[in-house]
Amino acid sequence: MTGFGVRFQGRRKSFVLKYSFDGKARWFTIGKFGAPWTVENARAEARRLTGRIAEGVDPMAEKHSAKIERKQAFTIGELCDRYMEAAEAGLILTRLNRPKKASTLEIDTGRIKRHIKPLIGGLPVKDVDQPTVRRMISDSGIKDAASPRAMCIVPMLRLLQRLKRCRTAWRT
Repeated sequence: MTGFGVRFQGRRKSFVLKYSFDGKARWFTIGKFGAPWTVENARAEARRLTGRIAEGVDPMAEKHSAKIERKQAFTIGELCDRYMEAAEAGLILTRLNRPKKASTLEIDTGRIKRHIKPLIGGLPVKDVDQPTVRRMISDSGIKDAASPRAMCIVPMLRLLQRLKRCRTAWRT
């Protein structure tokens, strides 16, 4: 039993696909009326979803699992916080296999607060790649590669690389 129609919620108009899966009636909201959801686009999406239902895939379950995955996604800001906690506890070692000194921890904290968190702190770790880092450098306003500000970017990028390498160990 599959149907398509417009459901009214208060003053909002939504495109809704009504279907049954495992003997239960379900209502899947495609989107609100207006850009990008025109009647034709919503009907095409409803046909695509109906095909997925016929294959045995529940669109509501997919939507729910994607939502849970987004909530569980580690952001760069959370990763920075965990990195600093581990570094302050002496768990992050230098190349000489010694815990980081307090002065180095202050520098790392400053780079995280001034550069990393404001620019990409809200991004999931899995979405950070080379183009994202390039945008971060261009957004920081550095024009001359030999400037003192540019010299601060290199250690910041190394710190970001260390953060990405350590993320799996901190995932709990």
